[in-house]
Amino acid sequence: MPDHHTTTSGSTGLLARPDAAQAPPRFAATVPRQFVHRSAIAEVFLTGWRRRGDHRMQVDAQWPRSHSFHRPDATGRHDPLLAAETIRQTSLLISHAAYGVPFDRHFLLKHFDLDLVDGPPVVGATATEVELDVRCTDVRERGGVLWSMDLHVAITGDGVPLGTGRFGLSCVPPAVYRRLRGDHAHSAARVPLQPPVPGREVDRTADHDVVLTRGSEGTWTLRADESHPVLFDHPVDHVPGMVLLEAARQAAFARSGARLVGFRSTFAKFVELDAPCVVDATPVGPRTLLVRAEQHGEVRFRCEVDLR
Repeated sequence: MPDHHTTTSGSTGLLARPDAAQAPPRFAATVPRQFVHRSAIAEVFLTGWRRRGDHRMQVDAQWPRSHSFHRPDATGRHDPLLAAETIRQTSLLISHAAYGVPFDRHFLLKHFDLDLVDGPPVVGATATEVELDVRCTDVRERGGVLWSMDLHVAITGDGVPLGTGRFGLSCVPPAVYRRLRGDHAHSAARVPLQPPVPGREVDRTADHDVVLTRGSEGTWTLRADESHPVLFDHPVDHVPGMVLLEAARQAAFARSGARLVGFRSTFAKFVELDAPCVVDATPVGPRTLLVRAEQHGEVRFRCEVDLR
């Protein structure tokens, strides 16, 4: 495949190969928002990428000192799900820019793991410059177009190793997606939005950021507020994977009072917006909780959350 480099602006330039003298400085501007499936430019954290070898890339990102949703915690550390969102964006950028996946493809998340060895870093005096070393494995194509792959990611922040991640995806053409989604693709039905649990119970300063409402027998019901400008950056026909990970983080804190430093998650089925989804959290180790999201009697999402 051709070697591609990012430019500072313009989606057409993203696949161009500029001369070394014309190459833009790193961390100078974000990549075009279309490459990471974001509507708001402010929600784009990636700033560039370069190829390092066969199925090997390096991606640059910048983490802001503060953010409307991914706020530092009470100890001044970055939000660990900011690392998760950065990996999610990386998977999309590489799929489109390095593997040439058309923009009409739909991406399905299969599994997602994150391990922040010492927890997220403390916010510094300036934005954190992040490098992601990415190795792609199990790369499969259909009709000459990427169909699925796993990404193995090593994260470094300001030159300090932060942790690792693994992300499994598949990308399907519109006709296949329509068959997978059936009537849900165009359903306008929604579960009525219920009041959130108090933010302090789930380590959130703003109740608007809470994705759980109180359920029965020690469980919660997923609260999918589509007006949220970050979790629902653009219209979707199902609950996004990042919303489910946020639910896992909040449920784990509500059960334990401890903060997430890693997780291992699987996405078995779509979680729909038109039916209640029950969330529970069960200890499975000294510092690990298993969070499950159940809908229509099926466990559709599982996440082992590691705590500190």
